[in-house]
Amino acid sequence: MAITYDEVWITTGREIKVCEDAIRAYRKELRSFEERYRISTEEFINNSGTDKEAKVTEKDRKKWYELYLGLKRTEERLKGLQAFLERS
Repeated sequence: MAITYDEVWITTGREIKVCEDAIRAYRKELRSFEERYRISTEEFINNSGTDKEAKVTEKDRKKWYELYLGLKRTEERLKGLQAFLERS
């Protein structure tokens, strides 16, 4: 059974929605770390070892970094899906 163009379009659109939802969830969790430690995620990632970043517990440091990586991977996936639809 061949896949039709509409099925690809619908499935890709659904995947875009999943990515957008995941990005919102990642950003919400990242904001909670930023509020708790009063440092932006960018500062946390780019200025490892500073006085502000030193107050972050090891458990939170790992979780924060994993959330950041998940956000970046999902943003890249979203861009790829959107580019696919634009080419179609």
